[in-house]
Amino acid sequence: MLEFFEEIEEEKMIYRINIENIEDGIIKKMKIITSYHPLGLMYGNRIEYLYDISFEPPTITINVYRRNYSWNGTGAKKIIKFSVELPDDYETPWWLDFNELKDAVETQKAKETVKWIFDYLKDLLSWISSEYLNLQEDEEGG
Repeated sequence: MLEFFEEIEEEKMIYRINIENIEDGIIKKMKIITSYHPLGLMYGNRIEYLYDISFEPPTITINVYRRNYSWNGTGAKKIIKFSVELPDDYETPWWLDFNELKDAVETQKAKETVKWIFDYLKDLLSWISSEYLNLQEDEEGG
């Protein structure tokens, strides 16, 4: 496993990108963890969001969990799971190419890279939902 890590003390945040499986330069399994430490980074209390991402071409599957760690107990909750099958003419997303991801982290750090990945996913989901709605309108004669 390979990990990219950035700690931002003034925000009390830690950003991690864990690469768990790479085949032919393409990331097949990764985890993104954003961790907020309300009492400061040296204390155990924290709230984490875990984005468990797998890529089995042409499908991207993402499980999102919220995990709480505190002196009163620890808990995890699955928030959502979604899978997106990319179109036949898809290009592998830049952030699933290991060399591209590594370059992004080295030049922009983990926080900015995580933001770019999330922006990509938001754009992808927006595109899919607008395509579906447009198809539905066409079928209804709109």
